[in-house]
Amino acid sequence: MEDLERYGDDNDLDEEELGEGKKSAFGIFFKILVAVCCIFVVGVLGYRIFLSEYTPAAMKNIAYTDTVREHYLATGGNLGAKTQKLRFSYDDEDRGTFFAEGLIIIPDINHLQITLRYNVSTLPILEETYGASGLSERDAKDFLSFRLYDNYDRVYDAVAYEETGEMAMYRYFKLAFDGVDFDPEENAPEWIRLEIFFEGQSEPFSYILVYENNDDYNTFRDYNLSKGEKLS
Repeated sequence: MEDLERYGDDNDLDEEELGEGKKSAFGIFFKILVAVCCIFVVGVLGYRIFLSEYTPAAMKNIAYTDTVREHYLATGGNLGAKTQKLRFSYDDEDRGTFFAEGLIIIPDINHLQITLRYNVSTLPILEETYGASGLSERDAKDFLSFRLYDNYDRVYDAVAYEETGEMAMYRYFKLAFDGVDFDPEENAPEWIRLEIFFEGQSEPFSYILVYENNDDYNTFRDYNLSKGEKLS
């Protein structure tokens, strides 16, 4: 009888240990699952941050319009280009539908270049605003246009260069304008904004301040060509 009782006690112990083993295995599985989820979330956030900071080289490098090329050859590559960090790179603080970056100016030839970026989520906003549809299937060049406008009401709407690119959910425009008056002796602009128009509209959908040279902000630095930007 004593042997049977001890046998019964052993069975109870085995079942108890088995239950603890199942709990331990579940705990390990749960911890692994949480770790995988954390790694996934961090990866997604990191990728989104990377994309928000990334610009394809073709969109940020200097664009050689005929005017820029002629000036490059005439000066032996000494373009005298300047750049400026934009204080306000977005068109709307809340919606942030368009973002600008990569300002390049060449005052000696009255030339300005800028890169514009937008998320595909901007397209539904444009559709809702203007009663349009199917913009995602269309070339953005067909329904978006651009011009520069300064504090003296001068308008520069002759785009000398316009190229598009894309990366994941982002779309890019590389834009260049000739004939922008930077003359420091007479009516030099204190600010210039890039205006963004939707097809058929006379008023801009939005605009971004892309150049400042006033008492509040006037910091510029030399734009040095990278090896890949130099003409051979």
